[in-house]
Amino acid sequence: MEEEKTIWDIALELLKVLGPIIVGVIAIVSSQILNRRGLKHDKYSVERNEIYKKLNEFYGPFMQLRHKSKIFYKKFREDKPAGFSTLTALLEETKFKGNDRVLLDQIISIGEICEKLIHEKSGIIDDDHLSSNILPKANWRNRPEVRWQ
Repeated sequence: MEEEKTIWDIALELLKVLGPIIVGVIAIVSSQILNRRGLKHDKYSVERNEIYKKLNEFYGPFMQLRHKSKIFYKKFREDKPAGFSTLTALLEETKFKGNDRVLLDQIISIGEICEKLIHEKSGIIDDDHLSSNILPKANWRNRPEVRWQ
């Protein structure tokens, strides 16, 4: 004699068949989510390392050089009159001597080092036109020996 199966018996058998499939699908989806999170974490880790590299190889040295240049320029300007402009003096072919010449040479050298550092380490401008034409003009305005009026 065959027992008549109730709806609960059918549901239980269906659950026995579908249960492992549902658990397997949930496990696959969960592992995919965790895998994507891991990949995002790796991507952000690489980006973070690139930022640290730029800070260590570009921004830190650049800021130190700019500070050094400001100190030299302050010393250079100490004995100059109030309206003195280094650019005007250079354009008028003024010959600086002694400490003034040494300080001015150091300031110009630091400016050149900064420009080289920008081109080699900044990694910000990859466009050749921008790096060859626009950046040098922008850098010229930031040179310590130039006083824009």
